[in-house]
Amino acid sequence: MVALLALFADMGAVVFGRVTLAATATWSVWVVVRFVQVVIARGELRPRFADVRRHLSSLLGFGMMLFAALRMALNWGDEYNWLAAATLVLMFSATTVSWQLLTRIARRKPD
Repeated sequence: MVALLALFADMGAVVFGRVTLAATATWSVWVVVRFVQVVIARGELRPRFADVRRHLSSLLGFGMMLFAALRMALNWGDEYNWLAAATLVLMFSATTVSWQLLTRIARRKPD
């Protein structure tokens, strides 16, 4: 989403920061809700710890994205490097979660 926004012509850093902040803040609500659901879920401690750890990278990535977008929206600096780093963290997180899902599916026995 952020990469798509960056392709708009003649968008200054402040406007880009505001739009990115709005989009990221909206999606961050869902990330926090999922994290809270994992933390309060009943079950064994060890699998739950792995689930919490899996969600922490997403929280970190979204936190970095919010930080950069807020600074840009307030005209406190050009934070494209932070946005790029946050995007990489989120891509690594998505790759890890996808891999875990694929291995879980592969381990299932056919019915």
